[in-house]
Amino acid sequence: METREIRIVSYNVRHCSGGIKAIADAIREAGPDIAGIQEVDFFTGRVNQDEPLLLSSLSGMPYYRFVPAIDFMGGKYGTLILSKHPIVSFELIRLPKGGKEERTAGHVAVDLDGVSLDFFNTHLAFDGKAERAGQFAELGRVLSGYRRFVLTGDFNTGDFTEFDPIACGTLVNREDARKVTFPGSRVCIDNIVLSEGIEELSASVTESDLSDHWMLSADIRITF
Repeated sequence: METREIRIVSYNVRHCSGGIKAIADAIREAGPDIAGIQEVDFFTGRVNQDEPLLLSSLSGMPYYRFVPAIDFMGGKYGTLILSKHPIVSFELIRLPKGGKEERTAGHVAVDLDGVSLDFFNTHLAFDGKAERAGQFAELGRVLSGYRRFVLTGDFNTGDFTEFDPIACGTLVNREDARKVTFPGSRVCIDNIVLSEGIEELSASVTESDLSDHWMLSADIRITF
């Protein structure tokens, strides 16, 4: 067996309204190996720039994949995966709409010095539990096909029972270890899901006013 110890980040950046360099600096300072980023714009009218490329270059994480979810203000709006390690494959997963906006998940295989980790990132519906149910079910179906995985995201719920369809995963943000990531409502809606064979070593939240969310980080050990 082989093991790897890496750091994972999940961060909703609110289309970098706090300043793209400041957001990128915060990601760099957190020191992740892989980061799942939510609410990212690609040449929309409100930013008129390639946020995925800029976040990659400014944060020092050279490998990235942008995952569009909707057309917005003449551009695209969605999620982003950043990595310090090579991304060897990419898949865009369409989730059931279940609300006002289309929802997607990104899936990459990351080469961690000779072993591959499947990494997923998403942003689920804010409309309500019923709207998210189909999205959680589809994520559970997809993830059941992978032995080792990490899933990050803004799941828009602090009800951890909604994760039950992901039967093969454990939560970093959970009932006995709650970490507020949306300070406006003091709720725990951002999470990192770890499959069997992945151990949480530590986890923390970085508080700042750069976004309406706080960054969630976890140090993990993966056994292959």
